[in-house]
Amino acid sequence: GRCRQELSWLANEPDAWIWHGIDEDETAPAVKKLNDLNEDGNWHPFGYQNFVELLDDPDAPCHLFNKIYLRGGAKSLAEFWRKQREQGLSHVIINLKPTKRPIEDCLADLHDYVFPEVNRD
Repeated sequence: GRCRQELSWLANEPDAWIWHGIDEDETAPAVKKLNDLNEDGNWHPFGYQNFVELLDDPDAPCHLFNKIYLRGGAKSLAEFWRKQREQGLSHVIINLKPTKRPIEDCLADLHDYVFPEVNRD
C-alpha cells in the first residue's frame, strides 16, 4: 500500500512499491509517474496484488473485477500479466481464491501456462 505516503516518497525511498490492484490501463501511467518523480537514479519497481480464480478452461477469457479480482483461464491470465509487464509492471502477488479445483491443478496451470509466458523476454 501507500501508508498515506506521497508518490514522490514512493518513487525514491522504498525498494519497491507493491500496491493493491489497479485497472489495467492505469499501470503504464503509474510507472511513468514513479519514474518521473524518481530523483535518486535507482530503479524502484512497481507491482500489485491480484486475488485470482483460475478456471478449469485455460482458454477462458479473463475479467478484472473491482481492480483486484482477476478471474479466467491460465492462458488469458498469462496474456493479461504479459501486457501489464510491457507497461512496466515488475511484480504480481497472486492470491489464489478458494476454489473447487485441486490446488495441484491450479499450480500446474500456473507452471505450464502462466510463468513461461509472463517471464519470457
